Amino acid sequence: MMHENERRESFPQILESQSLAYQKVYPDSTGSTDRVTFQYNRQRQEITMTDQAGTVHGYGFDMFGRGIEDAVSAFGTGVDQTVKKITLERFSTVVEIFCD
Repeated sequence: MMHENERRESFPQILESQSLAYQKVYPDSTGSTDRVTFQYNRQRQEITMTDQAGTVHGYGFDMFGRGIEDAVSAFGTGVDQTVKKITLERFSTVVEIFCD
């Protein structure tokens, strides 16, 4: 039973921290879209990254916290949409590449 001042949160929980990079803005930036944006979970792992083209990458992890998946949930303008997801196995061996 939850106390009335407790909150339920759904996963993945996004961590907001002063010690993790939220955005990278490059010195030769030509506009407000020339930046890379990151989100993190409570384990301080990068769970999403949006690049300068607007492509959104989501990252998956195994039960030991190792990165095992890079899946694109939204493609930016003009980006080749052939590869949508890359799944890794132990020792970073590429196991599957999902394409159309």
